[in-house]
Amino acid sequence: MSVAVRATVLRLLESVQRGDLTGERIGGFFTADAVYHVQVPAMAKVTGPEAIAGELVRQTAHYSALECEIHRVVAGDGAVVVERTDHLVLPGGARVANELVAVFEGDESGRITAWREYWDSVALGQRMKAAAGTTDEERR
Repeated sequence: MSVAVRATVLRLLESVQRGDLTGERIGGFFTADAVYHVQVPAMAKVTGPEAIAGELVRQTAHYSALECEIHRVVAGDGAVVVERTDHLVLPGGARVANELVAVFEGDESGRITAWREYWDSVALGQRMKAAAGTTDEERR
């Protein structure tokens, strides 16, 4: 089961990186009741393939040129853990990196039932400010 889920996860990340985020395309990776927890615990979960696709599209309004640099993929017992760095470009043209860990769970068919992402939002905010060339004082 983990091998099939691993393959699904890697295809999903390729689609997200390409910006291929249509509900039909994304929906094929998930079960009907799949849950995506964008940033544990700071953000609310979204449920279902359409809501997940909508959340991914919403996120792309805040960046472009996403590159997922995968460092490690560990799979077992129906779960896949991906350690990666997402490189992206902010609307002003600044390039930022975000280190994160994503945990995926799947079913016997290889479809994703749950997706949770963990990262340090404070560190990301600091990198975004630095990349944009602003300081806390300038933003006040």
